[in-house]
Amino acid sequence: MLGTSATSLTSGRAAATNDASWEYGPLDPDRLKERAVFYAHAAGSGEGLIESLCELLDSSTGRAIIALPEEEHFGMVLNDFYKPKMHELYSALYTAVEAEFCLNIRKTSFTLERIKAEDPELFASFNRQVLGLSGLAPDLQEQRNILDIYSGFSLSEAAEQRSLAQYVAPIHWEASSSGQPLLIASGGIEAASNAETSITQLAQQYIICAQARSLFRTRGARIDRTERVANALGHLLGVLHKLASLKDSGVKMALFAGRRSTDRKFLLLQNLLCAKHLPNYMGTSSVYAITLINRIARQTGVCSREERHSLTGSLVGTHAHELMMITMQLLSTYDNMAGGASGKPVPVAALLAHLLFLREVGGLARPTALTDTLGTSAFIQTALNTALPDGFLQDMRERHPSVLAHLPHEPVVFDVFSSWRLDSGSYADTAEAVVSAWEQRCACLGPKDTHPPRPQLMHSNLSSVEEIIEVCRLPERIRPTACAFGSLADSFLPFQLQDGSTAEIHPASIVMKSVQARLVQPTAAEASRSGAPGSAMDGCGKLGDDADQGKAQVDLRMPEDAQERLKHRMAQMSMIRDIDRAAASAALRQAYHDVTRNGILCAASSFTKPREGAV
Repeated sequence: MLGTSATSLTSGRAAATNDASWEYGPLDPDRLKERAVFYAHAAGSGEGLIESLCELLDSSTGRAIIALPEEEHFGMVLNDFYKPKMHELYSALYTAVEAEFCLNIRKTSFTLERIKAEDPELFASFNRQVLGLSGLAPDLQEQRNILDIYSGFSLSEAAEQRSLAQYVAPIHWEASSSGQPLLIASGGIEAASNAETSITQLAQQYIICAQARSLFRTRGARIDRTERVANALGHLLGVLHKLASLKDSGVKMALFAGRRSTDRKFLLLQNLLCAKHLPNYMGTSSVYAITLINRIARQTGVCSREERHSLTGSLVGTHAHELMMITMQLLSTYDNMAGGASGKPVPVAALLAHLLFLREVGGLARPTALTDTLGTSAFIQTALNTALPDGFLQDMRERHPSVLAHLPHEPVVFDVFSSWRLDSGSYADTAEAVVSAWEQRCACLGPKDTHPPRPQLMHSNLSSVEEIIEVCRLPERIRPTACAFGSLADSFLPFQLQDGSTAEIHPASIVMKSVQARLVQPTAAEASRSGAPGSAMDGCGKLGDDADQGKAQVDLRMPEDAQERLKHRMAQMSMIRDIDRAAASAALRQAYHDVTRNGILCAASSFTKPREGAV
């Protein structure tokens, strides 16, 4: 087993703060600028962008970022905007739920096992810092200010109080069924969720450091932190230079960066540069980056809220697969009910997760479908053939009436989504499936019916600048409305060494998904003897739209037969096409009623039954 017992936050912070070693020490501001300019030229950046970078690095804001103490970087959770939005739902309707998240590192030979074997000192530092995350606590006042200024969203008092009770879940090591070490965060659903993004960023940071230290051991190449951040900045300018050609495309750009960032100082500089230079910029997903930039801006004399907002743009984001994965495990018996006489499960729980999210935060942005948890085709077919529950319509009329403005007389779930986020598989094929389904739906409606608006498409599975340019030139029918990306704007050019040779360092592909969810407190349904259904799934799971299932994930701690059983069930649902409309609609209606009216996922102490007359 890789891990040891949990270590206090103090020692975890000390590992980052006091480490003055060459591969992760303070940045040298003069050399940072000099080398960033060198790499920007190597990346083909224009002189205007290079001048802008130099101005940033010389500015009071840039200098403050470079000098920001490491304890400030690591003294807060590195969260994205989708977290507080989902946590608002969890605090309202999932208060009896605990979850487990598991780290999964892909596309690198520098696994944590290898790092422990080859560089035990570095691994020990990683282990201390990760285990120390559970000692973090929220600054609620700063959080309120950031969400208000940059999004207009606010958390309820209930959500804030739950974060005070447990902000980051305890983190520990376990073994997979084959004996491989796994890093697990386990606790209340929000606390386990909060662990994800900080752990994935730390894993990325240490994998980068491990490669630098390995190059020093094997080749004598000293690629220190200043050189790496300079290289990443130069690479970023090359990306921005190429994307400038899309200014007139009309396609919006969003920065979904943070949880896989190679360096937290780079993340802040990246946000400032993208806000200034990405064409048609929508905003950033990183609450972490905006919080620190806002803090620094105030300290350096930027007092106006509007001026601080202009530095970064707004917070943007949808929701994440964890919501569907957790809901599908907990409420999988409703998927069984939805199959009717066929006996095959139909994924209405994935639809339910979206409706519950809209119920709690639906007035914030366009209702967005994240469709690929079990495959977009299955999601589309289920959404086209399942009626919106009356209870949902009543709730939305009371809470977020604007969401219902475009619904036809007898709405199905498909009608509620005006935006679709495509996150895996072939973008062109998936976009065509969504648009064709919309056309099919419109053709079924009567002449006096309101037609749902044409789907707006967000592409968030981009691997290169060239792919962004390519999709922005697709036919208008399937051209994305927005492109969201992070990793392709946080990478490295070949490093130029003093002896004239080059060396390469590559970021890993890192995720940390929910793998288990369970009810751990007496629920409101049990207290009222309504009865909560048992689960028909052994764990949480995800398939994605990739033909090779490269983004598929299940709980690797489960026995092999349980893993295969879960994969078979998900594959069965992903291929569903012939749907019993009455059975699917009845199952979704009952599931929505049981969650919102009977509190089957809520602790009895925290659930308030809706007023009499609610459907």
